Amino acid sequence: MNFWLIQRMNFKDTKFEEISGVDSLLAYDYMGSAEFEFGALGESLREICKKLYQYQWFHSKLLHAKDGCSLDFICLSEQYDEVYAFLAQETREPHRLKEPTYLKEALRGEKFYTTRCRAWWDIQNHWIAYLGQNNEVRIMAALQKSAAKLREKGKI
Repeated sequence: MNFWLIQRMNFKDTKFEEISGVDSLLAYDYMGSAEFEFGALGESLREICKKLYQYQWFHSKLLHAKDGCSLDFICLSEQYDEVYAFLAQETREPHRLKEPTYLKEALRGEKFYTTRCRAWWDIQNHWIAYLGQNNEVRIMAALQKSAAKLREKGKI
């Protein structure tokens, strides 16, 4: 698995009953590279939604932020080993990516990053990592509602 385009995100203050899709839940950090523009997130969302029933939530017992939140992720089960290894490495010595994830800084509790980076979306390999308890329920609800919209429009 090649790791190159990871979108930094934060959670919006959206009540569970107000979640209408991914955009209603997640705020995207400006990445500064054209690769993150021109529909790349939409393409990744379609790929996730096509196989959403195969996606699983994985709780990380070893990767935690300073505030105690675990770094968890949603991916296909066959991606688990590589995604976990990537995240573990990224918390110690960040990879060379198109744009930095600031994951290490967010986990250490550096204020600038903890207010902007609470979730990360690999838009090439189609997985999402995040901090915060119960966010897997919110993310899965957002993905399910996005999938329903895409099916309605005949895009998946």
